[in-house]
Amino acid sequence: MNENISVIGSSRFALGFRLLGIRNVTELEDYSGAEASFEKIIKETSGIVITEENTVSGLSSDFRRKIETSISPVVVVLSEKATQEGLRQMIKRAIGVDLLEK
Repeated sequence: MNENISVIGSSRFALGFRLLGIRNVTELEDYSGAEASFEKIIKETSGIVITEENTVSGLSSDFRRKIETSISPVVVVLSEKATQEGLRQMIKRAIGVDLLEK
């Protein structure tokens, strides 16, 4: 069930996902190799890639744009300060429908 879910981030971030049983977890010691790790995960995952804002903030703007607009896999960026609009866009990309549309 969790084969289509990958996680990339700090060891602290990844711990909770490991406890949930997600096996495809990449822990980053520092963020210098984040782009190479993301490239590998994007090629191997067809479902969802979960990461944290701290990891994504260290990426180049072009690469960040690439993962934020990716359809397969869908990249979900978790943040302590999640915005409603950001969450809305992720849901729309993931399922193809704007659930909050009036």
